[in-house]
Amino acid sequence: MLTPIPNLEFNEELHLYTVSGINVPSVSKILQPLSMQAYKGIDKDTLNFAAQRGTSVHFSIELYDDTGCEEVREDCQGYFDQYKRWKEVSQPEILATEYRFYHPVLWYAGTVDKIVKIGNRVILLDLKTTAQINHWYLGPQLAAYAFGLGSQDIKVDDVMVLHLTPTDYAFKKVTERLDIFMQCHKIHNFLKEMGIKP
Repeated sequence: MLTPIPNLEFNEELHLYTVSGINVPSVSKILQPLSMQAYKGIDKDTLNFAAQRGTSVHFSIELYDDTGCEEVREDCQGYFDQYKRWKEVSQPEILATEYRFYHPVLWYAGTVDKIVKIGNRVILLDLKTTAQINHWYLGPQLAAYAFGLGSQDIKVDDVMVLHLTPTDYAFKKVTERLDIFMQCHKIHNFLKEMGIKP
């Protein structure tokens, strides 16, 4: 298991990262211009329902991985069963769950769903329960995660997404787009310098 990074704290309610008491912007905050496009036109209630379901599935999976206990909301059972199926097939060694990191130079933070080892490869794993995956958002997001982990001397060999549905799963490599994240990072910093809240 990976040890937590010192001096990094996260306020769940405010979704706020701090390092030694200093605010650090999150990857999702920096990528907000992309996420606004990704969810444009989708009803707010639909987004909230999907987010709650995702949180519930993540909780059940974390509990299962940590303790072997199966505590699952009825409408999330299918997603959970597909995770168990993937785990049985892939036989991952769980190195970390909900692992928080920050980049000490570029000054951003985030939380990785899982870091696992399959065979001799260390994998940054993102879990998704949405109907579809926005790869053009996921590529920059997970590239930023991998780059941030690397800044803390945590090397990953592959960046993967595990897309869970009630009846199946897909385990796929993600095309990293660090270039897009860096452009968003520049815009975020520019707005901050201009005194405009990003």
